[in-house]
Amino acid sequence: MRTTTLPVPDCSGTRTVVVTMRVTVPHRAVFDGVRHARDLSEAVAFIDACAHSPWIDCAALSDYLLTRPGARRIAFIRQAVEFADAASRSPWESRLRVFYVTVAGLPKPTVNVPIFDLDGRLLGIADLLDEEAGLVTEFDGAQHRGGASTGLTTSGRSFSRTPV
Repeated sequence: MRTTTLPVPDCSGTRTVVVTMRVTVPHRAVFDGVRHARDLSEAVAFIDACAHSPWIDCAALSDYLLTRPGARRIAFIRQAVEFADAASRSPWESRLRVFYVTVAGLPKPTVNVPIFDLDGRLLGIADLLDEEAGLVTEFDGAQHRGGASTGLTTSGRSFSRTPV
């Protein structure tokens, strides 16, 4: 690991304090963060959040794991990376997706998919979509979608959460 020395000005701006800080590459930082996650849903939520940055790519993260074959919790980290999806828009969506597959036993869904009517008008964006089953699953939390009402809604229209 490299150490980098950075000058840090004090509050008055009249002197400079030199601080030595250990830094690492972004994929290593995500690797370490996932390794310390308490369970799979938290690990996936962490990766999904990191994947929103321009420095983290899930495919490149998988490649990074190949350089760490004997690392502690490597099987757990690989499993979390397989679940990761940069399209996830909130940690609760990530947790729902892990539950959807591991507990409910449903197939891996597509994440945050726009749904259009037959005339091409946007009806809404589904958190999770199993297109084959026609199943839309929405996370419904107070902070999700800025406190919007439950279900897939747009312009006062509400759509079923059950398969058609």
